[in-house]
Amino acid sequence: MQALDLTRVAAFAALPPRDLTVVARAARIGQYPHGACLFRAGDPCPDAIVVLEGFVRRFRLSPDGLTITTGIVRPGGLASLAPLRGATACDRHAEALGRVRTIELPLPALFALGQRAPHLLAPLARDLIAHLDRAYAELAAGAGAGVAARLLAVLRHLISAGADGGADTARPVAIRLSHADLARLTGADRATVTRCLRTLAARGLVRLERGHVVGVAPAGAERLGPPP
Repeated sequence: MQALDLTRVAAFAALPPRDLTVVARAARIGQYPHGACLFRAGDPCPDAIVVLEGFVRRFRLSPDGLTITTGIVRPGGLASLAPLRGATACDRHAEALGRVRTIELPLPALFALGQRAPHLLAPLARDLIAHLDRAYAELAAGAGAGVAARLLAVLRHLISAGADGGADTARPVAIRLSHADLARLTGADRATVTRCLRTLAARGLVRLERGHVVGVAPAGAERLGPPP
């Protein structure tokens, strides 16, 4: 892969050119279509997988076979946390939301970099783990909430990078998911998701176009202003 791809991730961009080249030679690009499996719980996890483009859903299976979303990883986040914990097997399942590209770096290469330049590995690991922990903490806060609250939490994780505006300005979502997709992400059925989206739209918290969510109110907003 090219060192230029690495510089799109803040943690890698801080590395000196020489170390960037070493990492780029060891790393590879992964490409996954929407819905594709990146890994399953119990699979060997020899690589650190960083999301370059798209979003990755991490989830676990409940005893009754339902999927429970445990995190949505944005670009720049670490999709596989288990390797940095010293685990040899993945602790969650992961699937692509939209088209996903990843940087997959074998752990020996990452640790070799850390041995040669220990001061570089520590901030890299802190930055990646902090990025992931923020996403997990926000989703965990709404884990016991109703479907509408979970929908808002998921949609806010899918806001397009760089989207900004006032408190009452809708943030565009980066990918359009079907109601069936949103049902899987929130642990609900499709009919409930459709009903909740209509309620959220009536409350001014999401914007719909032909049933698809195209905008979502930022965290803390009471409602959205009128469409432009």
